[in-house]
Amino acid sequence: MFQFELNDSTNIFSGASFLQFNLARALKLLAYATAPSPGSRYQPGASWSVVKYGTAIEPRLLPSATQIAIANAGIWDLDPHQKTVLADDMGVGIALAALDVVFGIDGLWDCYSLWLQGHLQLSLDGRHGRMPDFLVSLHRSIKGSQFALLECKGSTRNNAAAEQLTSACVQLNNVNRVLRLPKKNHGIPRVGIATVVHPGAPVVIHVSDPPEEFPLPAQILTMLQANYVALELAALGDTAASDSVRSRYRLPSWGTLGIPNRDLPTSAILALDQMAVATLPANERISKKARETLDLDLMHKFCLSRSHLVLEPSKRAIAMRAEVNDESKLHLDIAKHSDVKAGITAEYTIDASPGIRRRVENDAAPDGSRATLTIDIWSASS
Repeated sequence: MFQFELNDSTNIFSGASFLQFNLARALKLLAYATAPSPGSRYQPGASWSVVKYGTAIEPRLLPSATQIAIANAGIWDLDPHQKTVLADDMGVGIALAALDVVFGIDGLWDCYSLWLQGHLQLSLDGRHGRMPDFLVSLHRSIKGSQFALLECKGSTRNNAAAEQLTSACVQLNNVNRVLRLPKKNHGIPRVGIATVVHPGAPVVIHVSDPPEEFPLPAQILTMLQANYVALELAALGDTAASDSVRSRYRLPSWGTLGIPNRDLPTSAILALDQMAVATLPANERISKKARETLDLDLMHKFCLSRSHLVLEPSKRAIAMRAEVNDESKLHLDIAKHSDVKAGITAEYTIDASPGIRRRVENDAAPDGSRATLTIDIWSASS
């Protein structure tokens, strides 16, 4: 389990100075949040995100050190565009994991999809740059609200957070209504989270909150939960079950485009592997905190890493997948979060093979879903 620094000046997270969660949880939620919407006729891989960033948080930590989340120092060497993409993606995954570990995410819908369907209204119209990222429902309320609008930012620059949070607040405040359904007023928090992934330094999560009331429909909780399960199933590769859920709850689906459910792929779990090559840079490229927690015996050495990630669905998703054709048995409230902090473990051990270090993260969420991330790292030179 990694420790992430937290700058929470608005007390969204009760003024905590750090949060603890596994990288596996952030990667899992990033996969769910970026699963392609059936509103698009182009469908890239739904699970690309879960292997791309397995070593974005430095795995070469000392076994005895506090597991502070250090951004991989090798990010320095990426070109500017790749750094931007990495920071944006990690900003989404880490922000969702921070919310999930403290409040428990029960439902999620991306705002761009809402806007495309005409369900999200803006004060100043425009495309994605003028709206936040997600509408979420939570097991534990934020400032008395079960819902929150979330804008996620990320940067590799250590001085970018203030500017990014200002931009996030502009996007959050541009929303004046969600969904054209019977209205009910909620004082809903609008949360901006900017994550700094500065190479060779601790990862820092910055939070801001411009609260305001605006109309929300009473039915939105059910729709958010159904959409969240559909995203989860799509990320696992079970497009058929995902589309069945979407069709049942009148969400955008392949069925509305004339694609029969029997032609869509299915999958029970997701298992992915990757190999990566890395070498630690010189001391001056790494922060003082990183030098205290990294294994400097690997400095300047050519290193290989192998990661293996397995995602297993939540009990709610399993139940919906099994019973989606029997409406009388379909219950969205199956296996909700009972304790949003339970079941998160991590091990850091030396493999039986000489010189190979293995890190295993077992992230068992309270909703029954599980993410297991295994990273082996070894030096190819003496």
